[in-house]
Amino acid sequence: MHYDLTADQLAEHLHRFVTEHGVRAIGGCCGTTPPTSPPSSSGARTPPGPSPAGVRAGCLVHLHRRRFKQDTSFLVVGERTNANGSKRFREAMLEGDWDTTVGMARDQIKEGSHVIDVCVDYTGADGVGDMTEVASRFATQSSAPLMVDTTEGPWPKPPSSGSAVGPS
Repeated sequence: MHYDLTADQLAEHLHRFVTEHGVRAIGGCCGTTPPTSPPSSSGARTPPGPSPAGVRAGCLVHLHRRRFKQDTSFLVVGERTNANGSKRFREAMLEGDWDTTVGMARDQIKEGSHVIDVCVDYTGADGVGDMTEVASRFATQSSAPLMVDTTEGPWPKPPSSGSAVGPS
């Protein structure tokens, strides 16, 4: 994954999400670093605009909004499709058993996960190739949004403009 926007362009888009769409939280993952973190346009907090009437929790999937049936006060992230923590997922990937990996994603959705964590990083395998395979299958064969969790790349070198590139 890489990001084509400069930090200033990202700040402009995020500012619009907050002021025009009432977004209340924006952030990065555990690997977010200052060059890739969501910047603040002025360092001051921007008060969120009003949420449109009747809008429910959700996120963007395949350019369409997916609403969450979120009966609890927290977002449920299905993490069984993380090769670092799931022996079954890791073994299915090593065997090229993609149907099992897709089935695991679908099972988490049935059990109430709002988002599916996808991590294929583990020693001795082609992380970039595996992520391409798994993410493509999950995106077309499961209905939940994906949370891409990776430290692998090849990460392109950032342009001199300082655009945010790399893992998040």
